[in-house]
Amino acid sequence: MNEIYEFRIPEDLAPQLFNDLEGVRLGTSIRKVLVSTDDPRFERIGMIQHSMHETSNRSFFYGWKINREYDKQDLSSAQLFQLKINKVFEPAGEECGTEYNEGTACPFCGTGADQVSPLFLPEKRIPKRVDVSETIAGEIVVSRRLASILRSIGLADNIKPIFPCLSANSHLQDWYQFIPPNNYLSICIPTVIGIDPFNLDPLGHYRCKCNNLLGLNLLSEVWVKRSPTYTDEIGLMSSVQFTGVRRGLLRPERVLFLWPNTRNKLISENVKGFTSDVAHYA
Repeated sequence: MNEIYEFRIPEDLAPQLFNDLEGVRLGTSIRKVLVSTDDPRFERIGMIQHSMHETSNRSFFYGWKINREYDKQDLSSAQLFQLKINKVFEPAGEECGTEYNEGTACPFCGTGADQVSPLFLPEKRIPKRVDVSETIAGEIVVSRRLASILRSIGLADNIKPIFPCLSANSHLQDWYQFIPPNNYLSICIPTVIGIDPFNLDPLGHYRCKCNNLLGLNLLSEVWVKRSPTYTDEIGLMSSVQFTGVRRGLLRPERVLFLWPNTRNKLISENVKGFTSDVAHYA
């Protein structure tokens, strides 16, 4: 497996590590660069970031994303995959009338509030060129085609109608909410979770004593243990725990997992809007 980070670096700072031909300029002020974790400059990025935080109000990078490249052997031997949804959009369901029971959430971190109404969203804001996307609050939207595929693998009960904003008269015809089965897989060590690749949150600002919120961002492949309620009949599952933060409209999210056969089916059906990383049973 080759692990490559995508960083968004201010153009005036990029020359500290990169020549003029490296990366892609996004407008005039930001450069997107790709750096493998085995590149000596990867650690230098973290050192410069730390130094700048100590001496100024600026950051060496402002955005980052992990891309993992696998060979055929990695993929054929994998027993589990993490499902990653590529498209995130606004508004959140809560802005459109979707209701949550905050009484079921952790009083310390706000994790785990139950959705107690249908999902309300404006159809025109749902990404149309993908089969799966999610709101900034983690509400998962699937196309009618993907909903049919999910029903065919035994997940009919997890497909719910979506209604136009503040209107429960008729649901959207081409889009559905997918609510993943939960409480099947428990994230465990050696999974790494932190704020960014160079800040593992040693003080635990984004972890909660309720043990349900593990941190802000996944920084490694995921290792899991099967829970007592695990069943081999479900090909798409989610974690017991959450990652993320409860802030404004943002809500912590469970991590999604695919069986190899389910991943293969989604790929063979040309389902658009997701990628997958190898995950591991501990």
